Formats: sequence, C-alpha cells, structure tokens
Amino acid sequence: MLQECPERKLTKPTEPQPRPILSVLSVPTLPDSNTNAPSRSIPPHDPEAWRAPFVAWLDSQCALHQRAFGGLVCLHLAFCEWEQTRGGVPCTRETFAALLAELGFLIGEVKGTLLVSGLILKDDAAAYPDVRGL
Repeated sequence: MLQECPERKLTKPTEPQPRPILSVLSVPTLPDSNTNAPSRSIPPHDPEAWRAPFVAWLDSQCALHQRAFGGLVCLHLAFCEWEQTRGGVPCTRETFAALLAELGFLIGEVKGTLLVSGLILKDDAAAYPDVRGL
C-alpha cells in the first residue's frame, strides 16, 4: 500500500495517445535485402570464364599466409581492376566468392566485414613483417 507523502503527491496516469491515422510509413515494406537485391532476370555468372585469369591474378598479385585476412570487397576490386587492365571483363562479387571457395578459401564475416582467410594482396603484405616475402 502506498502512503501519501506531504512533499509528493501522486499524479494521475497520462491518458493514452490516440492511434495515429494510417500513413505511408505504416505500410509494410520489403526487407532491405530484397529491395537492393540484384535483378532476378540477370543469370548468375559461370565461374569457368574467370578461372584461368583468377589463378593468374592470385599468383601475381596475392600472398598466401595462414595469419592473413583480406577483405573480400578489396580483393574483388583489385581483381576487377587487374582484369580490366588486361582487357578482360570483371566478374561479380558472387562469382569471385565462388572462385575463392572452389580453391578452399574460407570467407567469414567479422563485425560486418567479409574477410577471406589466408589471402592478402602482396602490396598489403609488405606492411606486415610476418607476411613479407611470400
């Protein structure tokens, strides 16, 4: 049981707010991933077309090290730029990830960033003494 205190008086509970009138914001929308998903009319790329250039890029531009983790987005962009300088056509990120997976590279998410385990660009490896020289 509540006792009244002369310094404090109990107040009335506030009246509930009326329900808002239906607005555009109250209309359900698609989740962000469906809204920004690639068009379903574009078929997925066949990784076969990029296997040979991908392996050549790995050999010339990348270093393998068990303690290295390269960002998937950065690696993909580097591969696309390399492929374009050679007159080729870059692949999608999904195709790039499939090529990595075919070779046994693990891809995982750490705090919202996709990382490729065991792979780093040679330019980036120069900054890390444990990876230098590979």
